[in-house]
Amino acid sequence: MSTNKIRTFHEIEFKELLTEIKSQKIKLNYTQQEELEDYFSNRKQEIKSLQEEQQETDNKIEARISELYGITDEEKKLFEI
Repeated sequence: MSTNKIRTFHEIEFKELLTEIKSQKIKLNYTQQEELEDYFSNRKQEIKSLQEEQQETDNKIEARISELYGITDEEKKLFEI
């Protein structure tokens, strides 16, 4: 598996991971595959939850900064990308 895919495994599907594992000539029995899928799904969900929490925090910070410095919606639009 490429380094980029490992770093962003939460963005791929489990089938893609299995394909990569098979391409590495690694054989998993049914139980191992099930355990790996559970582990993969759980980690993926944890990452998704953390990303959502991070986004909420970012939004709160931006709102608080706007409030503290009196930044208007029009001024915010100037800095949106």
